[in-house]
Amino acid sequence: MEKSVHQCCIDIYYKWHTEKIGFKPKIDASDGKGLKETIKYLSLLTENVCETFEYILLHWDEMDEFYKKQTRLRQINGNIHNIIFFFKNGQATKNKSGVSEDYIKGLIDDMHQ
Repeated sequence: MEKSVHQCCIDIYYKWHTEKIGFKPKIDASDGKGLKETIKYLSLLTENVCETFEYILLHWDEMDEFYKKQTRLRQINGNIHNIIFFFKNGQATKNKSGVSEDYIKGLIDDMHQ
């Protein structure tokens, strides 16, 4: 059975948080709601919600210090507009990540649809 987008994003977040932050995340109802709202918003911007969510987390260190400290799912949701703005405008021109320009362009193109 194929995973839901929600479960896919939970798995991505759990793995990222455990590896990057160094401990398992605490996920409560407000975090679950935050993820649900993030998925809803990302689905307005792209068909590749899981890939976009993973891209954001994998490139977390490239954002401003304020956002890097906002690691709870509810905080990510609260900042999602600014996070997308950063990757749409800042990341595409800097490309510090080593990710191919075509991949970044594809994500950005999806956001414009």
